[in-house]
Amino acid sequence: MRKRLAALLLLSLVLALTACRPHTVRYTETYLDYFDTVCTLTGDAESYDAFRAVSEDVRAVLERYHRQFDIYREYDGENNLATLNRCAGVQAVPLDEEILELLEFGIDMYRVTDGQLNICIGSVLTLWQGARENALRDPESAVLPNADALQEALRHTDIDALRIDRSAGTAYITDPQTSVDVGAVAKGYVAQRITELLREGGNRAYCINLGGNVSVAGAKADGDAWSVGIQDPDGNGVALTLSLTDGSLVTSGDYKRFFWYEGKRYHHIIDPATGYPADRYRSVSVVCSDSATADALSTALFCMTPEQGAALAEATADCEAYWILSDGTVQKTSDFPLL
Repeated sequence: MRKRLAALLLLSLVLALTACRPHTVRYTETYLDYFDTVCTLTGDAESYDAFRAVSEDVRAVLERYHRQFDIYREYDGENNLATLNRCAGVQAVPLDEEILELLEFGIDMYRVTDGQLNICIGSVLTLWQGARENALRDPESAVLPNADALQEALRHTDIDALRIDRSAGTAYITDPQTSVDVGAVAKGYVAQRITELLREGGNRAYCINLGGNVSVAGAKADGDAWSVGIQDPDGNGVALTLSLTDGSLVTSGDYKRFFWYEGKRYHHIIDPATGYPADRYRSVSVVCSDSATADALSTALFCMTPEQGAALAEATADCEAYWILSDGTVQKTSDFPLL
């Protein structure tokens, strides 16, 4: 009798907890206007209205950071990175806290990666972007950037040309031919800020994807981990799947932005030592508790030897990495979270 009563009490408790558990539905919102990529928010919410409220908050954050970190266009009434580049060698520029923080992060990652991540390489990247846009517009007229122009641009990539004055709230580029390009860190930084805002608001069953920069604020509503994939560089689906409940996965690959010239692929990840695309890997993926760090390291490791990259990844807290080499073989750190 006691066992039967205990079983009935346990069943009643389970039913009560089930009845109190809110019913959730998974929703996805896609944003096409930010950071020149496709951004998505996926989350479990009790209603579409609840999800929509979170989605609009995320949209507002994307809009703000997109304007602040834009290196191509200025906006009336505000200074951004395009303003900073325009004023290089002329004057210091007052900037919002988030911009200064991103620039400081970029400088820190330059030191951590021994210069393999350099946000002051904009002069070089501009030449490659021009070549890529020309090749995509007219493949028959594809040409590489002029070698002498590349070497001259490399002379203007000194990270010390970027000066930040926290007390004045300004940044200044001392070399008029130096420009910042935060493409290797901005999306990761923004994904991390959005993830933190979701957590602070109690919205943990959410996943944000900014053009391959994936960050999750917690497990799904049912407690399961999010399944995220590493793309096969040759376009054959997913090369690898792993589970995330907190943290970020960022992949840098030679298949994302590239053009062909004389039968060779020239992609957008430029080795700061040579000024040409790094050619050891097809992709490098980093799992890290912080999306900004994962973003920066995925680019830096792409430009390092396997030995250098493994040493840096193993020495970085909460960081694991996975390499797909040019010959198709793979390398991973010891605790990379395979599914």
